[in-house]
Amino acid sequence: MPWQNPTPESVTREPEARQLGIFDPLGLDAMGGRVLGQQDTSQLAALLGNHRVAGDRRRVLAHVARCDALGATQDEVSAALDMLHQTASARFKELRDADYIARTGGRRLTRTGSPAHVHRVTDRGHAVLAYLAQRNAI
Repeated sequence: MPWQNPTPESVTREPEARQLGIFDPLGLDAMGGRVLGQQDTSQLAALLGNHRVAGDRRRVLAHVARCDALGATQDEVSAALDMLHQTASARFKELRDADYIARTGGRRLTRTGSPAHVHRVTDRGHAVLAYLAQRNAI
């Protein structure tokens, strides 16, 4: 749907149109100064978020691959990549679900002394890394 400058009535009728977005603290779109509605902000967040998540997945997969035979724990990866533990945990789950990494059965202690699963890249994960390397995407 092409962008249309909303009428003042439509902006004031929609309470969510006045919500401020995290990407635009003033609540204004760079084009034409229109107020972003909740749906616009959500779509932008999803677009930017998906790009960030894909990049985080590649970073995690590449780091686990660099750890080679030793494998890596979520805690080790989050520390090495300066990533929040929650972010690393989510990316590990996605990579495990896609069969790009797998638990080795081994465990190592985290920085807090808790045991954590060690992960290694699977054959499928190595194939994805080779594909990304051919396209300079890592």
